[in-house]
Amino acid sequence: MSSNHQGVAAKAADGRVRVLEAAWALVAESGAVDVTLSQIAKRAGVSRQAIYLFFGNRAGLLVEMTRHRDAKSGISRRFLRAIHERTATRALEQAVRTWFLYIPEIYPVALALAAAATSDAEAAAAWKDRMDAMHKLSLNLATRLDTEGMLASGWTAARAADYIYAQAHFTTWYHLVIERGWPPDMAVGHVVAGLKAALLR
Repeated sequence: MSSNHQGVAAKAADGRVRVLEAAWALVAESGAVDVTLSQIAKRAGVSRQAIYLFFGNRAGLLVEMTRHRDAKSGISRRFLRAIHERTATRALEQAVRTWFLYIPEIYPVALALAAAATSDAEAAAAWKDRMDAMHKLSLNLATRLDTEGMLASGWTAARAADYIYAQAHFTTWYHLVIERGWPPDMAVGHVVAGLKAALLR
């Protein structure tokens, strides 16, 4: 690749990142996902057309915005460390704790996406993408519990995954910590204890 082509590619990559970070900042500041592409383009210093070229449409931008934030935060590495704990039980505990510690970092945008997902198809696509990732993590944990013979009678890995997903959901954290004022440590402690009581032999 010529130096000129490399320069163009680097400029495009920089512009893409600026759009993703501008979108995140605007949603976090406003508490709503209905920021316009024009607002995002202005904040990022690019044209609206550039956003379409980078992401295809608003749904693509919102999905990539959340993925970019996760990648930048290093949450995937933290989850990997958690799920490779020495026992499945310890992996479950650490994964839930890791998630609950991460939620405050993404809370304003997560709340905005969750609220908009019922009526905004593009926000719903971004919310589903991230929640599907959380369910995949839950299935990984449940499968390991099952493989190690730790699941209580009556549970399959698939149903245990659904239960982990539901009990450790963003909305659970929101209801306990934000609405009811529980200290975050108490919230995660009770969620972990409840999962162990329900799922383990």
